[in-house]
Amino acid sequence: MLLKHNKEKDDFIILRNAIGGQRSSQCFRDSVISPSPSFANKDKKKEQSSGRKVIYKINFIVLPFLAVTMFLQRIDRQLVNYTGPLSFQGNTDMTLDQFHWLTPALNIGTMIMLIPAGLLLQKYRPAKVMGVTMIGWGIVLTCMMACTTFSGLLVCRILLGMFDAAVLPAAFLLIKTIYRRSQQLLYIGFCYTAMTAAVSVGSLITFGFGHVGDAHGLSAWKWVSLIWGLITIVASITTTIYLPDDPYSKRFGFTPEQQDEVDARVVDTAVTRQTEIQWSHIREAILERRYYCQIIIAFFVSMPMGCMSEFSAQTIRDLGFTSLNSVLLNIPRGLYDILTYVFFARRILKSRLKNHIAFTIAGFSIIPLCGMILLCSLEIPAGKMVGVVFSPPNFATAGTQAIISSNVSGDTKFIFYTISNVFFINLGQFIGPLLLRYGNSETALSVAKRTAPMIVFIVVEFVSICLLLYMGWTIYRDRNDKLQGLKDITINNNNNDSNIISNNDEEKKTSNENLTDVHDIHYIYRP
Repeated sequence: MLLKHNKEKDDFIILRNAIGGQRSSQCFRDSVISPSPSFANKDKKKEQSSGRKVIYKINFIVLPFLAVTMFLQRIDRQLVNYTGPLSFQGNTDMTLDQFHWLTPALNIGTMIMLIPAGLLLQKYRPAKVMGVTMIGWGIVLTCMMACTTFSGLLVCRILLGMFDAAVLPAAFLLIKTIYRRSQQLLYIGFCYTAMTAAVSVGSLITFGFGHVGDAHGLSAWKWVSLIWGLITIVASITTTIYLPDDPYSKRFGFTPEQQDEVDARVVDTAVTRQTEIQWSHIREAILERRYYCQIIIAFFVSMPMGCMSEFSAQTIRDLGFTSLNSVLLNIPRGLYDILTYVFFARRILKSRLKNHIAFTIAGFSIIPLCGMILLCSLEIPAGKMVGVVFSPPNFATAGTQAIISSNVSGDTKFIFYTISNVFFINLGQFIGPLLLRYGNSETALSVAKRTAPMIVFIVVEFVSICLLLYMGWTIYRDRNDKLQGLKDITINNNNNDSNIISNNDEEKKTSNENLTDVHDIHYIYRP
């Protein structure tokens, strides 16, 4: 027991030294050798109080902007799913097969624009990139109400996807810049919670518009497009002007005492903004096995997610419900998504699972796997409805980005990982519905009535779970290697003051360099 306690204590000291790289190693050693309990407790309480005030100020300003942006992004992306039952097809010259190409068109636009979006994020601040591109997407959404032909709607959807491409990467880069690594999972989950809230709220609003009819000569789907487009424009202008994207922004109003906590956050995030592309970061990412595991998981879990996003209302309608009721019955799916993100983030942050993110995601991913099996095997409508609610792989979509934020350092490398993740998410959302789409038979497009594609989704979900377990094992192995290396450095420097001072100077030097997680010896992985 004593040996185990000493090992845990050594690991704690190593982690503290690694996270607080700019803190004097000599002072830290002296505090370990001869601590004053009353002073240490008072200093700890003061530090915790300062940390709470800093995070409160950050959340009070940043979270409303993130919530509104993510909410509008999901509303606008799923406009076709909501307005399809509102006679979208009947007010244009589209055939049913053409109508079902509107959602993939958005994914195509996003994939086309992701590389330019990555370049924009490298050159400019994430909040400004997010706000400006939102303005473009709001304008396109507003103009879409004037379209009466399939070609016009198709162009608008592609443009909408292009302007939407930078939003998620910009939001994740902003979270990576401002919040500590131990907190990033919570706020990534917050973004996904805001997006899934749009499923329920959007269903309610669309249900209401379904009773409006052709008011003032405009059909219901045009009213939805006009109103959400104008709301997006107003929100995007506000975001561009007021959203801070730097932890040292004056908008936060930090006191001089709170600046020390901000400095500690900057060291912990290991984010060094540079406007030039670091090609060595990209080469390093391409050579990592975890990179390929990451993009394969993103692709696999997005295939069923894309099907449920596009065909959930139609699947519910095929269970015997009316068109408007099928929109309304999307609400349970949205509520379940919200609860899963909140529960998932809380379980990881409040338990011993906080250092086992990948393993936890793999465990929770069994739930959507069971949901797909229910949707595929049961014949009764109630059972299939349960499958519709539980089958979206929410844990993996939020969790994979959390793994990136917690284990990838280096400005260009992080952007490359995030852009790749979003690209393969959109590719999966594009390919998945294609497995369901054939001919012009409306019933053939129901998720519940297609056994073969559902079997494919079950298989890829199982493979994703296996890859998550492998990723967790590799990250855990690399974490132990880094801890051992830091322990060796600490032992060698314990009785050599000149080495301690030199090491401290080196830490200050490297903290201002754009080092990747591989080359930064003080960067500790979070598996």
